[in-house]
Amino acid sequence: MRKFVKIISILALLILLSMFAIISCVVAPNNPPDVPRDPDPADGATGVSVNVALSWQCNDPNGDALVYDIYFGTSENPPLVESNHASTSYNPGTLSYETTYYWKIVAKDGKGGVTEGPVWRFTTMPVPDGSLKWKFGTGDWVRSSPAIGEDGTIYVGSNDGYLYAINPVGTLKW
Repeated sequence: MRKFVKIISILALLILLSMFAIISCVVAPNNPPDVPRDPDPADGATGVSVNVALSWQCNDPNGDALVYDIYFGTSENPPLVESNHASTSYNPGTLSYETTYYWKIVAKDGKGGVTEGPVWRFTTMPVPDGSLKWKFGTGDWVRSSPAIGEDGTIYVGSNDGYLYAINPVGTLKW
């Protein structure tokens, strides 16, 4: 009887070990990253500053950390400029005036999931030549020097008590 109990115990142990081995080999499937979206500058934007930083949004359905391959250039099929970039922004450096740039992001999750985004494009602002391009009236005198943001927005305070944000083309931003 003892021998029978010992054999049953060994068989039960072998069954449990086999079940553990099978369960531990079952891995949840990896889903690829979502398609990169919300480009900044927006697709088709014009008058973009030559000192722009590119940014985008991207998520992974499994919550995996993502890295990005960045394609950027002046051809419709832009070349790879950086691999395994860890953030959702990229500074391409000072760009040329009046030039159309194309860019694409490929998201990778490190577990084999890869998702290629669409090719986006934007055109930089014209060359400043010192001539008057536009005028913007405030409610009173302007007694401050303007500040220019990275995106070309001009900020100026007025004696009317308001701070104005003016788009590079001379229209009120806010």
